Amino acid sequence: MYIVEINGLRGQIERDLMMSHWATCHSFFSLSVSNLCGRRGCLFFLCLVLPIFFFFFPFDHGRFIVCFSFFFLIMIAFVGSFCVRGSFPCGEGLCQMNGEDVRNYPARVLLAHDDRLVQFLDASICQDWNAAVEEWQMKKQEEIAFQKQARIPTCVEVPSTIKTGLFSDEEFFLLTKQLENITAALSAHSATKAGVHYGENEFVYSPNEVPDLFLLDPAMHLLPLDEKKRRKCQEASEAYQRGSYGKAAEIFSSVIDSCLPNMLNAALISNRAACYLRVENYKLSLRDAIRSYEMDNEYILGVCRALRSLICCGRVAEARQTIEKFRRNKYGYNFEREITDISLYEKYGAFLEGNEHSTALMHLNELLERVPCATFEVLKVQLLAIEEGNEVALTHVNNTLRIYTDFPELLYWRAQLCFVESASMAELEAVIPFCGVTGSTDSTGRLRQVLQRVQYCVDLCREMESLVSKSEWMCLIELCSKSVKILFIGDRLRAGILAKRARGFYEIKHYYECMDDIDAAIRNITSGNVRAELLLLKALSEEKLLRWSDAIRSAELAMREHRTIETVEAWKRLCDRKREYEWRKQQKQRFHLGYQDGEEGEEGNDSKDGSAPERNGFPRTHVSGSGENERRKRHTRGPDHHVVTQLYAQLSLPTGASAERVKKSYRALAMRWHPDKWCSASDQQRKEAEEKFKILKAAYEELICIVGG
Repeated sequence: MYIVEINGLRGQIERDLMMSHWATCHSFFSLSVSNLCGRRGCLFFLCLVLPIFFFFFPFDHGRFIVCFSFFFLIMIAFVGSFCVRGSFPCGEGLCQMNGEDVRNYPARVLLAHDDRLVQFLDASICQDWNAAVEEWQMKKQEEIAFQKQARIPTCVEVPSTIKTGLFSDEEFFLLTKQLENITAALSAHSATKAGVHYGENEFVYSPNEVPDLFLLDPAMHLLPLDEKKRRKCQEASEAYQRGSYGKAAEIFSSVIDSCLPNMLNAALISNRAACYLRVENYKLSLRDAIRSYEMDNEYILGVCRALRSLICCGRVAEARQTIEKFRRNKYGYNFEREITDISLYEKYGAFLEGNEHSTALMHLNELLERVPCATFEVLKVQLLAIEEGNEVALTHVNNTLRIYTDFPELLYWRAQLCFVESASMAELEAVIPFCGVTGSTDSTGRLRQVLQRVQYCVDLCREMESLVSKSEWMCLIELCSKSVKILFIGDRLRAGILAKRARGFYEIKHYYECMDDIDAAIRNITSGNVRAELLLLKALSEEKLLRWSDAIRSAELAMREHRTIETVEAWKRLCDRKREYEWRKQQKQRFHLGYQDGEEGEEGNDSKDGSAPERNGFPRTHVSGSGENERRKRHTRGPDHHVVTQLYAQLSLPTGASAERVKKSYRALAMRWHPDKWCSASDQQRKEAEEKFKILKAAYEELICIVGG
């Protein structure tokens, strides 16, 4: 039953309801009296009260007429109540409609709700009434629909707690559309199988198929991006094809940062990881690759890029864990290539730990053929420095920098090796431009440290040159003695410092110390003219000690290194003085034979040892001193076997290893424990590394003298 509004259908009801006047008046009167009197109980109460009223009060005509009229009206109301009673939804008599009292509604509305209305109306009137009600209902629904359509928002509003939980058709349509867009954005890459979509064809990895890690995934174009973002993605792809990988990464970053997380797909994130792989930024590449396969755990291309980043960083244990996590994938990719790369890296590390550097270098070269990587090139540089020397390693660094022009570790090793190989102030000054790299990486900090040390050594060389020019030999010897103890100074520069100190010892007539410094310096000097100068200085020192055979041999070696007029004249002079010395010795033996045997024997022994001075004006104290005694001890008795074994153990070598193995082991251990490698560690670790390096250096210098390297 419909509730009819009296204001909207007043005219229609008045035309359609053709009730008689008495019926209408009777209904209104009955309703009014019923509202006043209530239920039937009130009527019976009045019937009981009236006899009592007449019993207590005397009879009077006027009072009787009034009471009779009142009783008559009550009877009429009683009869009317039987006519209208039960016609309302709430039950007996005058009840309630929808929980409210009936007096709150107009009479015409109440009549419209009367189920027995058809008893008072003709059939034609009932049909007209029903048609009017249906027409009003249709117009009302159209009006409501028009109002809702005018209030449709651009996006679906979240219904509040006051609103109903149901959606209109328009709201449901808009919500469904947005859900479809989100689903398409999240699953756009799923249609590409392993994440790569080539044109209209799908590419599915077979167990032996190797994904191209450096090919951009076109599935990024499936994103519902606006025109501006699509142009940026195309621009990034073009920059990547030109080789501008850093610029491509920046453009991809601008697109990714401007999108909501639910509007991205794994392909776009993984393409930025490919850009970082190209520029050797493995930390950022690993971050994006992990993010891509977390968005889709079946995105094999993202997994492979993450594995490449982990392998290049040397984190092979994490790489194996990742492979185990994704080994069972629906595309059947078995990660055979990545497992082989991990095995090669593990073999390299095992042989390096066992000081088998040549075998480690072999496995590293094989790994580099499979995984071209700047970090592996850095490892190769270190192995080349151990196996073949700093010059070969420096050559490899310069060649590698043609490919990886801005890799910080390679730039550091170029500067470090140039500094270590510097032997003069000019070579040190040439290293300074290699240290001018800005940045915040650990390699950049070490480059700044190399620059500080280069400048320190340049100032040191200038001060030494100044002392030599002033002939302040004692100050020069003191400065050189302090400088050779500095740990970060390279062997070639240390050899140059020892050569200057040898010159100082010669000038103050400490010939044994002079020869010791020359022997130590000449092992690390490759320049022919410098070696010739040192050998000539050694020949002059041996001449002062009357060691003619050694002096002539040193002069001959000097001529082989660099033949000059000075060297040839020195050799001729030494040969003449040797003949003169032998002739004078024979004369002494001839004239003093028989009665000066003891004195001649002592003189002969001294001459044979090369320690008896000729009468040339040099005092004996400068010729035979502590240096001579130590030298004699070194040549007369061999080294202690226990000490030699301990020296070999300090260099992680078996007893009796060759001089070549001693040098290689020292280079490897020095590279591991050099203070430069521990500059970012704690103070305690730096002290331990420094002490370890000092022990290694002392053991090497002592052992190399014993084995004769």
